[in-house]
Amino acid sequence: MIFSNILNFSFMEILILRDKQDEFTSGSLYINGEYFCDTLERRCIDWTKEMKTPGKTAIPDGRYEIVIKLSPSWRRSMPYLLNVPHFSGIMIHPGNSTADSKGCILVGLALGPKSWLVESRNKFNLLFEKINLASKKKEMVYITLQDRQTDRQMHT
Repeated sequence: MIFSNILNFSFMEILILRDKQDEFTSGSLYINGEYFCDTLERRCIDWTKEMKTPGKTAIPDGRYEIVIKLSPSWRRSMPYLLNVPHFSGIMIHPGNSTADSKGCILVGLALGPKSWLVESRNKFNLLFEKINLASKKKEMVYITLQDRQTDRQMHT
């Protein structure tokens, strides 16, 4: 019985391909390989050469589990990333500019030079529905953040 449960194990995989700029980090979010929306984060740093600046630094590239839990600041259930090095309380949430984030991932549609998002609440609500549905079906939800340049190099 345990073996068959392992074989039937399913999960949701979210991928963000990041474009690291001097002042911010834009990205494209994919769910199980399909483009879903754009992202905006604080500035990514080279963790081997720089130190985190609280409220001004994006989280490190990596793969993280996502869980739904109550956010005191949003007063609702939100998707949280677990075990992010150097950070706590990292969520995916709506917002239009990096001023709306202290390290979290903002979702929406990029406008102009990709430093501004529109349709953020709409995209967040749709993404939350997908993550919440997967969680209710007892599926694991993971997010991988990686540099778009690294992704291009891996596929050439």
